[in-house]
Amino acid sequence: MVSSITSSALTTVLAILATSSLQRTDAFITSPSSSILSPPHLLSPTSLSAIKRGGGRRQPMKKAEYIPPMNNEIAQTSLRVTIGTKDGKDEILGVMSKSEALAKAQELGGLDLILINPNSDPPVCKIVDYSKYRYMLEKKRKEKAKNSKATEIKEVKMSYKIGDHDYGVRLKAASKFIQQGNRVKLTVQFKGREVQHDRLGVELMEKLAKDLENICNMEGKPRREGRNLGAILTPRRIDLDDDEFDDDDDDMDASLDELLGSSKLTDDLFS
Repeated sequence: MVSSITSSALTTVLAILATSSLQRTDAFITSPSSSILSPPHLLSPTSLSAIKRGGGRRQPMKKAEYIPPMNNEIAQTSLRVTIGTKDGKDEILGVMSKSEALAKAQELGGLDLILINPNSDPPVCKIVDYSKYRYMLEKKRKEKAKNSKATEIKEVKMSYKIGDHDYGVRLKAASKFIQQGNRVKLTVQFKGREVQHDRLGVELMEKLAKDLENICNMEGKPRREGRNLGAILTPRRIDLDDDEFDDDDDDMDASLDELLGSSKLTDDLFS
């Protein structure tokens, strides 16, 4: 009788333990290779959530680079073959078989035969060094992406009583920003009772716009913005001379960085 009761109690205890273990399954994970007595590994709530979702953070998939068929990978047998010239244009060598085109590419210095337009009749191929061809395509892609970006608005701040030297610095900065294709916001700052001289601020903005009229236009008239005056300069649609306003002009860049970014200059202007 005692043995029967003990066995029944043991069965009940084991059932309770089993139920408790099942309820805690989400909180623990045990390696299949570990012993039944091995302590379970506690997972963090983040890890548990990831497991329930079917994985952790997923990295964005990189878009595979397209590599055009070239050399022996070209399936077409009759091709219209071109080759690049020094002036950047393509010279048509004529229609020839794939074997003739491959031989021509080798004859011209071990170049590659690349399928450019498979849908034309006959398909168009180009004899070129693929590494240089790929570089030029990437360069054009970056230039296109750069040109497609929305233009930035740069800001040039001045005091209505700015001196000739500091005015020249602001004028140069605005010129550079305009030449880079950016719009420029002119801001004339006033402190305290200086707001009574807003007419001088308007005249200063109009003077700067006049000095830059060959490369930009002022949008409307200067407007009051709190204590300050503001106006927008927009680049004219003209061909820009990259050499005149070279981005690599170290002397000009250093001067602009030193003077425009200097808090001391701002203090001097409004002291």
